[in-house]
Amino acid sequence: MKCVFVGSLKEDSGYIVEVLQEKEYEIIQAGEYDQIEKTINPVLESQAEIAVYDLLPLNDDPLEIVEVIDSIQQSRDGKKIIFLAAGMGKNTPVIDALRKAGYVNFVLDSTYGAKKEKFARCLTNFYESNADRLDRELSDTELPRELHFTAFAGAQTRIGTTTQAIQYAGYLADCGKRVCYVEETGDFFPQKLFETYQYAAESGDCITYAGIPMYTGKTMQEMLKMNYEHFVLDFGSIEREQFAASLFFDERMQRVIVAGTKPQEWTHTKYVLANALCKDAAYILSFADISDVEAVSGAFFQMPLFAGYIPDMFARDQEDLALGYRRLFPEEETKRKKENRKKKSAHKRTRRAL
Repeated sequence: MKCVFVGSLKEDSGYIVEVLQEKEYEIIQAGEYDQIEKTINPVLESQAEIAVYDLLPLNDDPLEIVEVIDSIQQSRDGKKIIFLAAGMGKNTPVIDALRKAGYVNFVLDSTYGAKKEKFARCLTNFYESNADRLDRELSDTELPRELHFTAFAGAQTRIGTTTQAIQYAGYLADCGKRVCYVEETGDFFPQKLFETYQYAAESGDCITYAGIPMYTGKTMQEMLKMNYEHFVLDFGSIEREQFAASLFFDERMQRVIVAGTKPQEWTHTKYVLANALCKDAAYILSFADISDVEAVSGAFFQMPLFAGYIPDMFARDQEDLALGYRRLFPEEETKRKKENRKKKSAHKRTRRAL
């Protein structure tokens, strides 16, 4: 039997190859597409008995996806089709629309083992014959990860953008968060660090140092497939000719501008402050002296974080920065306190039970 796969068979989708090889299915790679219409010809020309779609790269409206899938399935005489969407819940618009259209084979789990098990089950007619089980399993699917994207950009070059991004990633790691650092400058900082630092470790496209996994040049679609909850992105100077503006201004980003207060720096800082697209950004002022606080604070909608000189970007004893992060990102601080209260409450219940 033949199976056509629409998506990218990188390591995150390795379970698909494993299962298909175990069952001795021939796999045909149709490629990855951002629009559902582009998949019509590759899928139909494959003449495969099974079609597998990774929904994450698709940018279409859910109803448009359903309309095209219905058309494809009509031409395929209703042969089996399986949808992958790691981390999505059953009430996500595209999943909800496909379920209402009668489709039953979904792999929504986030962990490798769960995805492999669910995919193997989808290859049988299990869900076609057990509609009640489908609804129950989708309800029990691991809750979609709540993803956080924090984008750091400098108002100018050499203002400490990478240092501040690494500092924040380290802070999140120390808080027990699944976090990674992603360089979006094209300077290959993680690779250069690996060549220089003795204790940096390399695994695939990931360089890890001081407990921080680091990557270079990831797209939003790639990040959505990665097993992290927090992504700290380093865009370098906003003045760069190759500045990745479309990703930096993505609506999912919490933007942070790293700027300066010295006379030669303040011109760049004021320029960014005047940019309407940066109005919602938080600000970290690098190499700032305490005497600068009163002088410049009034220029900002929200009190900026004043960061002094940090000789080692991987140092983790910056308590003043930790306090500043809690003020810059109050929503995160509220969640942290709620989690701590839940843990304390659970501990009390356990003690009473004993």
